[in-house]
Amino acid sequence: RRVSKEKLVQMVHSAVRLATSQEIENTLGMAIGTLTPFAATDIPLYIDQRLTDYEIIYPAAGSDCSSVAISAYRLAELTGAIISDLGKENHLK
Repeated sequence: RRVSKEKLVQMVHSAVRLATSQEIENTLGMAIGTLTPFAATDIPLYIDQRLTDYEIIYPAAGSDCSSVAISAYRLAELTGAIISDLGKENHLK
């Protein structure tokens, strides 16, 4: 499920855009594909509520071949992430 830009704008009350890979590397020191939510301590984090449908999710853990098994609720607790409905509806049904 992709993020709905409109829902995200409503949540953060500001204009939003996707960061470039260079911005991600400069800000967080990690490349796309290795980005872990545990390293993002200075930026707000959001978790789409549909991830709570799964007992365990597998976010990246700092490399392109590692992840961590965790519940969405525990991830939010550890990172301060906000769980919200941020996804676009699938119109291809």
